[in-house]
Amino acid sequence: MSAGLARYSSTSDICRMTGRDARWCQRNTRTLGLAPELTLGERQWGRADTTKLLLLGALQSRLGERSPTPFRLVAAAIDAIDKALENPSLPTLVSMGDGEDMTISVLIPSIEALIAGATA
Repeated sequence: MSAGLARYSSTSDICRMTGRDARWCQRNTRTLGLAPELTLGERQWGRADTTKLLLLGALQSRLGERSPTPFRLVAAAIDAIDKALENPSLPTLVSMGDGEDMTISVLIPSIEALIAGATA
């Protein structure tokens, strides 16, 4: 197990970890363009995609369900998530720039803290 995550997390696991319902999970996997890695039985998602959904849930809790910013930050976080999964106890900085003079950054304390916060 890496970063406190199993190799694959089912939709039910993600719902439990995020505190959201299955409709939220289904809607946001489609919105983020995520594809399950395993489809025999219940759909199952890899660590990186599970982390994207955990991050999205945490950002939406703070920035609002209808804000586009959580989706933009998750889309910008692909490299940061891969790096965070290599060292799950270390903090990770996620930045989103508009290509001009504005950058929005979010510090994720660690993947472990993200999981703990989602399940608390």
